[in-house]
Amino acid sequence: AKLGEMLGLQNLGSHRALDDAKATMDLFVALLGHASELPLATLQEINRLAGRLDWSLREVFRDLDRELSRTAFQGAIGQQLSAQLGTREEMLGPLFATE
Repeated sequence: AKLGEMLGLQNLGSHRALDDAKATMDLFVALLGHASELPLATLQEINRLAGRLDWSLREVFRDLDRELSRTAFQGAIGQQLSAQLGTREEMLGPLFATE
């Protein structure tokens, strides 16, 4: 219940089978959302450590790693550079303009 409260979930305390199953699903989806926001390096380290384990969530984290790796390089080069350099795109000059 405490974790559900921290994640902003409601109706976690009925203790009826169907309600508990729905609450568990909501909790899992919320945690998955948080996991999907982890940096790629963190996901890669989790996968490296979990590589030899018989862990039920291993495939979940592998899928997150693959998805983030696949989308990490999307966007214009100017957007990527400005994100890495911590600067605004227009400061990179006309060569990297996205318009």
